[in-house]
Amino acid sequence: ITERGPFFSIPDDSVTYEMLTNNSEGAVLVVKGIIKKLTAKPLKSVMIEARVYDQRNNLIESRSAYAGIVPESSELMQQNSSDIETLLTAEPRSLGVLATSSDIPFAVAFFGKSARDGYSIQVEVKEFHWK
Repeated sequence: ITERGPFFSIPDDSVTYEMLTNNSEGAVLVVKGIIKKLTAKPLKSVMIEARVYDQRNNLIESRSAYAGIVPESSELMQQNSSDIETLLTAEPRSLGVLATSSDIPFAVAFFGKSARDGYSIQVEVKEFHWK
């Protein structure tokens, strides 16, 4: 039996934006939110994709991150972009939230020009793996 989706939703009211200043990168736009899991199946991983658009609706940049990892704002302000990117794109080893919770937090960070020029953002589940 093949199950049909949707398996997830990302409620608009769960998505927040935070503009931070990073010591080495300048502007950092942090997009955070909650993926609601709509099934009881245990999840191994879920990756989200966030896209930043300018005022004319042209895509500036798209970034992916594994859900379940939300760094503190202080980390995002002190670490360089490659360290933050490594943290957000590492497949979660601890599956606590993914296996048990129907609410899975996520964060995606954009740096420099993308952070400064971003006007609108789209977020969606890009891929996922059941346990």
